[in-house]
Amino acid sequence: MMRFFAFFLNVLFCLGLNAQTALMTRIKTQLYDKGYNIMPVYKCTGNTLETYTDAYAGEELEKFSVKYPDLNGCTDTGYAFIYFGGMERTVCKNFSVVIIGNAQSILIPRFFIDHNHNLDFTDDGPSFEFPYNKDSVQFDLCNSKDNTGCLHYTLSRYRLESQYLMRKNLEDFFTSNAGTKRYLSMHNSFRIQCHNQWGTDMKIGNDSFRVVVEDHNINGIYNEPGIDHINLVPYGMEPVSNDMNEGSKVIPVKEPLIALQHLSESYGVTGITTNGHTLTIKYLGKHQRAAEKLVGKHAPRFSYEVLAYRKYIKLRKSRGTPVYLYFYNFKTADTIAFNALKLLHDSTQGRLKIITLNYGNSPSLVREFVKSNYYMWSNGLATREIYDRYKVDQLPMGFYLSKKLRVVKIGITPEEMLQELRHP
Repeated sequence: MMRFFAFFLNVLFCLGLNAQTALMTRIKTQLYDKGYNIMPVYKCTGNTLETYTDAYAGEELEKFSVKYPDLNGCTDTGYAFIYFGGMERTVCKNFSVVIIGNAQSILIPRFFIDHNHNLDFTDDGPSFEFPYNKDSVQFDLCNSKDNTGCLHYTLSRYRLESQYLMRKNLEDFFTSNAGTKRYLSMHNSFRIQCHNQWGTDMKIGNDSFRVVVEDHNINGIYNEPGIDHINLVPYGMEPVSNDMNEGSKVIPVKEPLIALQHLSESYGVTGITTNGHTLTIKYLGKHQRAAEKLVGKHAPRFSYEVLAYRKYIKLRKSRGTPVYLYFYNFKTADTIAFNALKLLHDSTQGRLKIITLNYGNSPSLVREFVKSNYYMWSNGLATREIYDRYKVDQLPMGFYLSKKLRVVKIGITPEEMLQELRHP
């Protein structure tokens, strides 16, 4: 059935027709696991709580009332806030309120989520527990106007027992910025992470990519013009971040068709659903990649750090020998590609200069990667300036340079470079 669907999709694209696509995979950015957003917990002293905002210790903040759930079996109670823009209320705007039973005691904490955002915890369904031997718990928050539009949250504990200084700095920060709320310490607070992107991997003809839609303003709605984002990234890869500078495109306000480009192919997207689960995509034809403007011209000059010697080498020192320049990072490092690079190095025996430049990983990790695999060609680091000069639009990306350092081909893989030398 899946093979038939893929064939049918290819036929639609070849004919230039629209194809509806389901986006049913939650996508993380490459920064997702590096984020440490803290959900501080405060002591409940009555049904009147204070809003969440940074304030000097002792500074009074706006107050609001809540209706507590059944806290039978809970010895003490705390409350916390989750940033979420999908609600209409003006009281404690943009923050969903969480009541936590057993917030400080040795008993298992119980979490009550205000799912309908009315500050009444008696009509939100059952609570959930977070046992101490469990790594994390998950839940959804949905838009008050359209409950099909939801965000998925992961709640986990901080393990900072061995990081005394970090723990102390965080304790001091939240204590001194709580207003008149009573902060319950890092031991009773949590890490909160949000999935705000949906996507799927697609193979169209010889092209393959991942299409991703992002709820940029964290309100559960994924198709707001001028606000939310859409992106095409390499097949199976996580977007670098939610930053537009990393390739993400804002959904246009007036144009119904969103034009997107992937390598040398162009696509048009329409009909993104509110919940981000479906869109319609259409093949628009080929376009010129930015790097193609370099073909036939002198390769942009640069100096790169050679890891083996920890010194900088100028590209022009390679003049007189054809050069294969290969940009990559560890997210896109492919065993097959590096095996081909090794074969390319061994078979050319100095007739081709191979330069691999890592973009985005720490020098120490790259040095270890090169050393442990015995890669004997020229391995270095790419700066953002080098990356931009060569108009790299996807990692990995290879460039074939002539003896006079003119750009012969762009986007050439190590395997294709081998064939190029065998059958010029």
